[in-house]
Amino acid sequence: MAARVPASRRGPRGRRRPRPRRPLRRPAHPRGLETAPTADEIAADWWARIEDLRLGIDELPFIRALADGTLERAPFLDYLGQDALYLHDYARVLAAAAQLAPDTAAQGFWAQGANGAIVGELELHESWLGDTAVANDAIEPGPATVAYLDHLLACAARGDYAVLVAAILPCYWLYSDLGERLAAGRFGEWAIDPAHPYASWLETYGDPAFAQATRTAIETVTEVASRATPETRERMWRAFRVSSEHELAFFAAPIERAEAVARAAAEPDGARADAAGEPDAAEADAAAATAEARA
Repeated sequence: MAARVPASRRGPRGRRRPRPRRPLRRPAHPRGLETAPTADEIAADWWARIEDLRLGIDELPFIRALADGTLERAPFLDYLGQDALYLHDYARVLAAAAQLAPDTAAQGFWAQGANGAIVGELELHESWLGDTAVANDAIEPGPATVAYLDHLLACAARGDYAVLVAAILPCYWLYSDLGERLAAGRFGEWAIDPAHPYASWLETYGDPAFAQATRTAIETVTEVASRATPETRERMWRAFRVSSEHELAFFAAPIERAEAVARAAAEPDGARADAAGEPDAAEADAAAATAEARA
């Protein structure tokens, strides 16, 4: 049975009037399709968009003094202590990523990373700090450490695998990139001299096994991003950016805390503040970025 045509749509002799044509809309994409970026494109884009933070890390007094061997022992040990605290919870975050992973390959990779954070890197920290400093919680976490871990643990608690692994990635990527350039003498030849006062520590930065793990992490995360919706991909980018900001604050903190303590020691007793517990500008910026990402 033919469908009835309303009288208002009939022309003379009862014939159907032609439907008015709508103006053609120009598609947003030349081919009329919006294609998702590839994993390689996402990696290049994200890396370029944190160039300001990467350059900021390179110029930090802590990194420059570490490379040329002039870094005093107190801020170096402070950094190691904070790193030990960080890795303790970073291992939990990696374990959460393993639990949320959609396939066995990703599950195994993140679980291996969690094990490496606990067994491998903390052993080196203990060789510098002593067993009791790590095991007995004798180190007080600084504001930069707390802010970074709050961001990572919040991502883990939400249970969004894509956003969580994006937040995890800067720890791999920025650390490995810095290590490769230190090992190549980009910060001065003295950084690769066996007589360097921190030679054994600097060697860990250029570890080939960690470099391979970093490549796998980049591939894993950007592949997830390439298959995600634009909204999820944007959330992933924000988590990645905030973690990168925390990396900058984390590297900046040892020297800034040392300077704050020195300033406090020079002040009259009545005017001294608890400098070690006061957040510096970089830490405050990173904390603000975390709050913005949560919103």
